[in-house]
Amino acid sequence: MKNSISFYLLFLGCTLIVKGQQIDYNKIILPRAATNISIEEKLVQLAWENNPEFKILGQKRDIASLNKKKVGISWLGSFGANANFNEFSLNKKTSDINGNTISGNQFYPLYNFSLKLPFSIFSNQSYDNKMAAKELEISKEEVNLSKIAVRARVLNAYDDYVRCKELFIITSKFEESESTDFLMKEQRFRSGEITLEEYNNSKKNYLDRRILKVTSQSNFNKSKIRLEEIIGVSVDGLILN
Repeated sequence: MKNSISFYLLFLGCTLIVKGQQIDYNKIILPRAATNISIEEKLVQLAWENNPEFKILGQKRDIASLNKKKVGISWLGSFGANANFNEFSLNKKTSDINGNTISGNQFYPLYNFSLKLPFSIFSNQSYDNKMAAKELEISKEEVNLSKIAVRARVLNAYDDYVRCKELFIITSKFEESESTDFLMKEQRFRSGEITLEEYNNSKKNYLDRRILKVTSQSNFNKSKIRLEEIIGVSVDGLILN
């Protein structure tokens, strides 16, 4: 019973800690002006700046922001004003065919004014504002989601790159060592110093190491291509340990 209570308290405490943590999306990808950053953070920056997929999301967010501002003033287009004048209201005195001055106020009404104000303007404007705000919020969350995704993709790709590079270096050294040993055994076999079995064993060891080297080199090249696809530039000009 005590163990169950202790476990529950521990679980509750961990839950409260997790709930209290908030993600600062501005720190997921450091700004370009940041200095003394690791190579991993630099790669994440490059991926975010150079990949068209993430640029498109940024543009969509900006469009949503502009649309929200546009909706905020769209209610002005619902107002309409109209005025009508006739020649007699503008010129109250006129002349008849004989040249006699007569009164021009013969048509009523002299002035016509109208103002258009739809009854639905307030309710529609409220809904439009809320929808525009939600669309902007969604676009921002999509950008935040992409920040998390691109960081994970870059770090995974970089981890594969480092691992494959290290394996390629190790297998290359083993292959070089086996190659030297095989060449020596080959000379000794020709001079009759070792048996055919010893020669074949040395040859097999060399070929096995050769296969491992070629395989590791292929994996390393593929990991390099995947990383460069994400960051948008060649890794050759970067300092990658």
